[in-house]
Amino acid sequence: MGVTDAGPVRYLAPNQVASLAAAVEDEEPDELGMGNYDEAAMDRKEIYPARWRVYAETFDPLGQMREMYTYVRAFLMEARTRGHGAIVYFAHEGELPEESGPTPATTEPEPSKLVARSLVAGGKGRAYFETDAAKDIGIAPDVLKKVDADAATIGYSHVGDILAPIYGAGGGLRAYLAKDRTAAAIAFLSVARGFGSWTFLSLLEGDALVGASDAFMQTVKKTKLFGLSMSRSGPAELQASVLQRREELRARFGAPRILEGDLKSIAEIWESYASRT
Repeated sequence: MGVTDAGPVRYLAPNQVASLAAAVEDEEPDELGMGNYDEAAMDRKEIYPARWRVYAETFDPLGQMREMYTYVRAFLMEARTRGHGAIVYFAHEGELPEESGPTPATTEPEPSKLVARSLVAGGKGRAYFETDAAKDIGIAPDVLKKVDADAATIGYSHVGDILAPIYGAGGGLRAYLAKDRTAAAIAFLSVARGFGSWTFLSLLEGDALVGASDAFMQTVKKTKLFGLSMSRSGPAELQASVLQRREELRARFGAPRILEGDLKSIAEIWESYASRT
């Protein structure tokens, strides 16, 4: 149905999407690749990008795949629920496939409504909008009640909800702020999966960003990102790790910055994280 400079554009019919969703439904992200992940074998077979061993020298490719798989899995299951098909293609970020037929109708929000709720415009096409996880996205009330309670146990208050279209339909970020406003917590939520993951972030005066997540998070010293992945950890453990790590970095990068305390400030610190990875 089209082409990019990286290859053809594929359309998956609703029944094909349903088959894919069924295939991934029982494969948890933390178990992806377990027992059969082999970087050398993938390089020998020239599986894209055919540089698995090289990449493994500087970061964790399997951890990154597991994080990306979380989003793909949620997208497929949501598309199955809605009876949707899907388009699959390789392209540079922000590039659209060349059209070879009629453009399908969309149900995107009206521009005037979208602009009115805009929070932050980030780099490489990232954008963040104020939303309501229950009314606009459809996250179940019991899921929201649970994550709110988990955040409250460590003194974090709910600030609002963020829609980030780059993460796909049916998902959003629920934002929380520490009492002293030196750290933010973000819960990734989706209609298909409910709660996805926690990420805690704190920005230091010297522009260093400290974070901990129960999904994948890497350290990128070139961009002053100091991240820690803590699979199966709860908010208390993640917060404690951020506090400890930023104290270790205080001599080099200064004290933690005080956030404004509104939803925009949390969208900004999330964008700061996204721009460094």
